[in-house]
Amino acid sequence: MKRSMSSTSFGDEKPVVDVPSTIRAFSLSGSLSPLLLIPMAVPVLAALFAPDDILNLWSWLRRFTLWVQHLFPIVPLSAHAASTTYSQAALLTHCLTLVVIPIASLVWLWQGVVNYPRLLARSRARGGMSVAQYLMSSVVGVPLILGCVYFFMALPGDPSFAKGVTTHSRIGFAFLTLAALYGASMVLGTQLLVLRLFIDTNFRKGA
Repeated sequence: MKRSMSSTSFGDEKPVVDVPSTIRAFSLSGSLSPLLLIPMAVPVLAALFAPDDILNLWSWLRRFTLWVQHLFPIVPLSAHAASTTYSQAALLTHCLTLVVIPIASLVWLWQGVVNYPRLLARSRARGGMSVAQYLMSSVVGVPLILGCVYFFMALPGDPSFAKGVTTHSRIGFAFLTLAALYGASMVLGTQLLVLRLFIDTNFRKGA
């Protein structure tokens, strides 16, 4: 346990507050857990190394992309993919991303349950979660990150200020894929955690 102590300008000491140590990032319950990184690696590796004609080479992968497009009809996955120089690999990557996001979200959800006592203690030591923080995490954060993922997959080409970043560069495409995976799964998977922290630090302070 790490302990912190503060005093007033007159030397009066405030009560000592126990602050639990941070969670190790690469542990199973950490933010860089293998349970998160291994599933996320699949779309990233596809973005980097999948052959340009992979859907022609592997018919079961073509059927997989058709299945995912049927599951998410609201997202025109082929729009951005068709604007790249590796359209089949891009389409496969987008489909894998949409499948991995809910899987990784469940990992974040599990981590939030397992780590909750420690996270609650740390949040209380920092003064709790404000209404503004809760609104930014839930009301703003969820539609913002999902909107970014949608536009990344559904709009052809790249923004004018970043032409070729994804359409002609697999490295740029892989980086944005990882950002979409990590950001979307974290925001979705931590909503229960954020809600519990907001309630327990504002309405159940003695619990």
